Amino acid sequence: MKIKAIISHRAELPANLHRTYYHIKSHGVDVCMVEDNPAMGCGYRRHQAIMSTDADAVLICDAHMKFSAGYFEYVIEHLKKHPQDVTCSRMQSIDHDWDELPGEIYAGAYIKLFDRWEQNYFPICAKWRKHDTGNGSIGAVMGACYGMTVDHYVNMGQPLSMLRAWGCDEEILSIASWMSGGRVRLIDGIAYHMFAAPRTRSFKMTHEERVSYYANRIAIVNAIPMPDKLQKQMVDHYRKTRFVYENKAAITTQLDAVMPEIERVHDALSENDTDFSFIIEHFNESGNDAEEQKDMAKRIKADKQRVKRSYTQAPLVVDAGVKCPHCGHCYDHHITHTYPNGNRRRICSACNRRFISRRNKC
Repeated sequence: MKIKAIISHRAELPANLHRTYYHIKSHGVDVCMVEDNPAMGCGYRRHQAIMSTDADAVLICDAHMKFSAGYFEYVIEHLKKHPQDVTCSRMQSIDHDWDELPGEIYAGAYIKLFDRWEQNYFPICAKWRKHDTGNGSIGAVMGACYGMTVDHYVNMGQPLSMLRAWGCDEEILSIASWMSGGRVRLIDGIAYHMFAAPRTRSFKMTHEERVSYYANRIAIVNAIPMPDKLQKQMVDHYRKTRFVYENKAAITTQLDAVMPEIERVHDALSENDTDFSFIIEHFNESGNDAEEQKDMAKRIKADKQRVKRSYTQAPLVVDAGVKCPHCGHCYDHHITHTYPNGNRRRICSACNRRFISRRNKC
């Protein structure tokens, strides 16, 4: 089975993009990089890459990641046995020097209905799993490490095709997999993901992108076969969000533009025996919204501190790699000492030999 990694990126720091690319290539895996843009969105660009690949399977990831040894072998072996699954792995945060950050390792996600976060009322969302119960079925993927066969993606109705702007890849891929006779499976391996990766420029969502962002969430409600009463409850819940209520016309226009894609997904999911009640019964984890928001506020505060420390303590991550003078390998060397002039003593991650690198030079 041939697998290809698909990276969708926008304003990514070239060093991180290159480093991720060459790290994946070092695993013997081909990479397809597509640049995200406001008119199409991350999900749709991933869709285009999936539909144009010559590989049997794909792994969707971000442009500031690395993976544990044997990671892609785990994905391939699982998909060979279970081609109707979407895979996910545990995710560990790394800082801007690509070193692991202490703390919780996330184990995928679960599906929650009628969620509320600050001023947003989301009808369906994926949320991090707090408790790792071992490999097996989980509600949803999370952490930018999603593996699937191309055939399964097509049989699901090509669900990413209806998304514009950022968001909802996890929800629709996961629900569509379950409703298409497949599963979402947590497998071995760890994906290392850089939190708040630096960009070549700062940017905020335009009004049009925000419309598309909010339209994504109502698009998946329309795409999933469910009882009319439940769908109406979800729409009513979502309209409590101020932006959704104030921009109903623009969101409706966006939905009309992707209605053929929504209908294709809906038709594909309607052909299978598994209905949405299965998701609700097995993977809709209820919780106290106030407690969840309090817990999330603590996480956000800790993340901000991690980013601040990471920038001040590891400002040199943004080179394009440091070439080992012995074997030529450029990435993931172990730094054993940093000198006052900025030079560093390293151990090559490929040949395990020692060398000293000069500041800002390969």
